[in-house]
Amino acid sequence: SETRFRCDVVFDDKDTVADRVNDILASFGGYLYMLDGKLHIGVDSAASSSHTFTVNNIIDGSFNYWLIDKSKQPNDVSVMYYDAANDFKASYVNVKDQTLVDTYGRNFEEIQLRCVNRYSQASRMAKYYLNKSVYSQYGCSFKVSINNCDVAPGDVCTITHAVAGWTNETFRIVSVQEDDNDEIVVTCEEYDAALYSDDGLPYTPPEGGSLPNPNELPPIVTGLTLTESHAQGDDGTYIPQIKVDWTVPDYIFPLNYIVWYKLHASADYIYWE
Repeated sequence: SETRFRCDVVFDDKDTVADRVNDILASFGGYLYMLDGKLHIGVDSAASSSHTFTVNNIIDGSFNYWLIDKSKQPNDVSVMYYDAANDFKASYVNVKDQTLVDTYGRNFEEIQLRCVNRYSQASRMAKYYLNKSVYSQYGCSFKVSINNCDVAPGDVCTITHAVAGWTNETFRIVSVQEDDNDEIVVTCEEYDAALYSDDGLPYTPPEGGSLPNPNELPPIVTGLTLTESHAQGDDGTYIPQIKVDWTVPDYIFPLNYIVWYKLHASADYIYWE
């Protein structure tokens, strides 16, 4: 177990304040909304219903509902985060719903979570963003009187209405707008608690390169052969030589060769400079 959400970030470039606020909100499914002239912060999380809407408080003729178009919803989600376990390098978690991909084609979306550096949190957020496409089937909108309804974005409600054939269906309010007639336009999306599962994905450590240890001795030189040769000086002097050949070892680091030799009758080796 661990803290569900954690924001770990240092802002060191010149993006706008709004961009930075959005970066922070994205790390935990947060959002901002206005209510009664004040700015509020909300978290998209599991919740119980706090409102009930029926024909008794929905203004007559204002109710509309629709089936959310899955062909336009992301079904392949990749989350970018800075992995603390991998020197804070940009890393990715990918999740997809193969059934939706096969049915509607691949709709890819990349989400950047600059304030997240744990794989566990990044994988949960990736599943959260994908689940929003998987579990929400219906949307609806309607009007209520401003005098008998205190609602806010993020609230969960139940809706009963004969037009859609719903009885106590659970929805989350996604927007609230006041019109010129002192009526509130409420827009909702279907709510399913399974969307907020804390199940992440198994962690796969990043694959690193395998380099030789520079402190270990290099491979032994092979294929060493000595061939007697000679040269002749300008004055005709005979100059004995030895031609040395060897196979260069397969070694990533630069190699230097040190040569020691001795005369046949000598007991000591001489360093060749």
